[in-house]
Amino acid sequence: MARLFSRLLTQLIMKKPNPPPSAASELLSKPKRLIAYVIALAAVIYFMQAGFIVTTYVDNGSFFIGNYPVDEENFYQPRLQLLRQREHLDKVIAPGRTQLDKVRLLLGWTHRQLHTTSKFYYPPWDAVEILDLARNRGNGSFCAQYAIVMLQACLSLGLHARYIDLPGHFILGVWFDDLEKWVAMDPYNNCYYEKDGVPMAGYLLYEAYHNNGVKNILRVTSDGVKTHISREDLSVFDKYAVVLRNTQLSDPILVDVNGRQEKLTVNPDYTSYPLFGRDNITIRDAFLSFKALPGQDIGQRRWTSDSDDFRDDENQTIILYSQSKKDDRAIKVLLAPVNTQAFKTFLVKANNGGWQESHNKLIWTIKPGFNTFQARVLTQFGWTGTTSVIKLYYKRPWLFRREKRQEEAHGSFVNSI
Repeated sequence: MARLFSRLLTQLIMKKPNPPPSAASELLSKPKRLIAYVIALAAVIYFMQAGFIVTTYVDNGSFFIGNYPVDEENFYQPRLQLLRQREHLDKVIAPGRTQLDKVRLLLGWTHRQLHTTSKFYYPPWDAVEILDLARNRGNGSFCAQYAIVMLQACLSLGLHARYIDLPGHFILGVWFDDLEKWVAMDPYNNCYYEKDGVPMAGYLLYEAYHNNGVKNILRVTSDGVKTHISREDLSVFDKYAVVLRNTQLSDPILVDVNGRQEKLTVNPDYTSYPLFGRDNITIRDAFLSFKALPGQDIGQRRWTSDSDDFRDDENQTIILYSQSKKDDRAIKVLLAPVNTQAFKTFLVKANNGGWQESHNKLIWTIKPGFNTFQARVLTQFGWTGTTSVIKLYYKRPWLFRREKRQEEAHGSFVNSI
């Protein structure tokens, strides 16, 4: 090895250096270098002169196209608006600052309206009728009636909601625009659940129970009291299903009473309703079960193992945009609402400007550097949807007119078409 190393070292020492370039070869290389310099300079000048726009960020709404959409009652259905006006629901939620605050007030309000008994007349899925029977006839209720009253109270105020069926228990889910998620609400037990400070959807509670993932999950009451839970506390979420509609006011619920099917409609003679605790009552409606565990028995119900089928995000805004051919600073924007039943208008915001109402077509004039455009829906009930955002970087041309420079000094602005 030492001999091989010595031989290599000798070869390096004895190696002849490269001869210096001849005058002729240096003459030939000068034009090449000059051409390279000219090309580089031209590229720099072209880059500085050229104007271009680069999209740096897009958050264009998180919507899912599920295979099983939930059919939703019209928010202006007469019985819903009667409920809203008679029960002064706007006043009930008025103290709340956020959407969650307001829904928590509805949660507590619902819990206080009803009382539980083991035997009562099972009324139609009509909140007004349920409340009338409870107040005027002393009729009791069970978890389903609590869920029906709260769900229809939410709908009457323009809040999206749906029924959730658990083993032996009935609750509801409410869509929160600011949280951008569904949250399971249990008015019978006057609570909901949160993990790490974030309210939880029902299917996530199902997963938490089966995966023993209850760490950091708290039970929260309508007045904000929080308590730690055990896995056993979530045993009610052993199975999870949603009712694929909440339109039982316009299309009454079909029930099987002692083997006879009938639609439950409002009847002046409340004693004609099935008697819970005496009659065998089975709900006949369309359910969708979450079957994330192989072999789990869910009976004859349709099911899905895709949690996205339970997302169905509401009040979303899609932003479509392109650069104008006439003005490189003008961005043509088209806005589209998604899953917004009571759409009123769009709210838009450019850079550091304030929110302003806008039509669905507009021109966004951008400034050099980074630009931000935000849009969201405003509903007829005053709720604002999830904010969609796009960010663009605009590189202006090196040479441009003086009047354009003065325009750009004022920043970007939005004009509706």
